[in-house]
Amino acid sequence: MVQMNPTLPLSTPMSEIPFVFLDTETTGIYPDQGARICEIAMIKTRGGKILGSYEQLLNPGRKIPKEASAINHITNEMVEGQPYFRQAADEILDFLKDSVLVMHNAPFDMGFLQLQLRVIRKPSLSNPVIDSLFLARKYYKFPGNRLSHIGKALGLQAGTLHRALGDIELLVKIVDRFLQDFQGSGARTLEDLLLLQEGGMIFPEPAFFQMSSQLEEMFKYSGLVSLEYREGTDKSHKILAEPLDILVHNGDQYLLALEPDKQKQHQISLERILSVSIFPDSPEKSSFDPLTDKNER
Repeated sequence: MVQMNPTLPLSTPMSEIPFVFLDTETTGIYPDQGARICEIAMIKTRGGKILGSYEQLLNPGRKIPKEASAINHITNEMVEGQPYFRQAADEILDFLKDSVLVMHNAPFDMGFLQLQLRVIRKPSLSNPVIDSLFLARKYYKFPGNRLSHIGKALGLQAGTLHRALGDIELLVKIVDRFLQDFQGSGARTLEDLLLLQEGGMIFPEPAFFQMSSQLEEMFKYSGLVSLEYREGTDKSHKILAEPLDILVHNGDQYLLALEPDKQKQHQISLERILSVSIFPDSPEKSSFDPLTDKNER
């Protein structure tokens, strides 16, 4: 079965397909255990010509482990003051619109993107996805299937690998060579390309993460919310903050929120939140008790 996107007909010639090459750097490998994107880079092409690029460090809302920094060369100091994923999501989605996504090991990047979009109540990605790792394994016999190994085997110049933009600059060159080979074998359209990948790839919305209807409502708005929560055993505290993410640590869920006036980040256990109210300057006013339905968490 071929993956469908109503805005991009399967009959689209390969030379007219808008590709977005995408790579992420992350704080770990398991988004469902709290790892988050700390950098995203994208390059948009059509007919072999670069139409635009996007590169952004992201504050993951948690410390970047030393082992992750050793691989991606991104430090906690580099992401300090950078936007959170929720704050950059609209720009990212706009760049991806009406395109075919190309990634090397797509399940990894898509796993992070789909989960982080799900948390902030943004639509999941429905773009057709091409996985260059799948194609490399199926149609070639490289000494290794890392981007650097494939690039070296094809005689392609690599940029700064293990940073998102450097990786996709090499990926663009590699996939361009793949497309030349596939066209030489008779592939002409988007449908032909997806069939080479056995019908494309589908990445369903993450099912593990369940939010209460009250938290769903909170993340629906872009303004500030008034949060009241318990500190310690009895003392309650109230702040005006922007909800950014839900983090998971040792099986417990925490709300990541930012006080814009103080630029102070809070991680508040969902079980300690007493009440939440949409701040009056938000698009709509609402107030609710986040503990009304514990069974939905």
